[in-house]
Amino acid sequence: MILFRCVTAAALATLVMSVGEAQTNTTEIPLWKQQYLQELRTNSRVMQTRLGPVEYAVDGEGVAYLSIHGTPGGYDIALADRRSLPTTERGFKTITLSRPGYLRTPLTSGETFEQQADLFAALLDELKIDRVVAVAASGGGYAGLQFALRHPERCIALVMLAPAFGTEALPNGPPQADAAAFVRQDEQFYAFAQQIDSSMFKDYNPNDPRQAALMKDIMMTVIPAAERFAGRRNDLIQRSAPAVDRWPVETIAVPTLILHGDADRNSDYQRSVELAKKLPNAKLITIAGADHYFPITRGTETRRYISEFVAKIPEN
Repeated sequence: MILFRCVTAAALATLVMSVGEAQTNTTEIPLWKQQYLQELRTNSRVMQTRLGPVEYAVDGEGVAYLSIHGTPGGYDIALADRRSLPTTERGFKTITLSRPGYLRTPLTSGETFEQQADLFAALLDELKIDRVVAVAASGGGYAGLQFALRHPERCIALVMLAPAFGTEALPNGPPQADAAAFVRQDEQFYAFAQQIDSSMFKDYNPNDPRQAALMKDIMMTVIPAAERFAGRRNDLIQRSAPAVDRWPVETIAVPTLILHGDADRNSDYQRSVELAKKLPNAKLITIAGADHYFPITRGTETRRYISEFVAKIPEN
């Protein structure tokens, strides 16, 4: 039903390196960036919850889907991907948010993944939405699992797309945080988004209008880097905590669908295999030969799997 893609920290580094010295007309970037920032603020709202402010957007009517983005990310990831959603008789409503440290959700609203899960529930309370299909992509897998652990009564189902899970070592050295580095990163991704071709992503077809538009939109959602840095850094810190490996995931009884490509170089496919064995009500679907971006490059297949899975779950 709902698909969205994020760029993990590892993928971010790879992509920036692949752009290298990519050039574009830098005179147009300030105007474009100003317009883009304005659109980001216009397309979302900030809700004051009992646990702190959270940026969010709601679109559509019907079964509610809560989008939990990865690293980096923001509410705009899911909005960019809405064009890939299938039409269903029941209809659907997407609730997309910026996790703490991203865009207009301050890090003080929830540093740990446990706190973030509680923040999701607090937002749903304010929106008067009882239950959702939680969709966690890549680095959002941690917060998605905590939401299912801490608020199972709010979960119709949990859908995980190429999820990251398990303790991960912090990268060597601190990530760049100076203003000049942020500007360079924004410029690099702006240039990159204009020149994506079939050699850059496995199975990517730039002649497919849906794929081309979605890939470009997704690549743009790492901009502005400065407004996503705190969340990205916090994610890396939280993921390095040894306690992550001791989460009682075997107690999650929520119907769970895990989709993962076995050629993924960003999120470890074998961890999804192990996770599926621990969850008592989980189904793992392996997207053979697919990498981290299969919801774009294998979109029709992925949408079908999610639609069929959710359709079998009773509404109440």
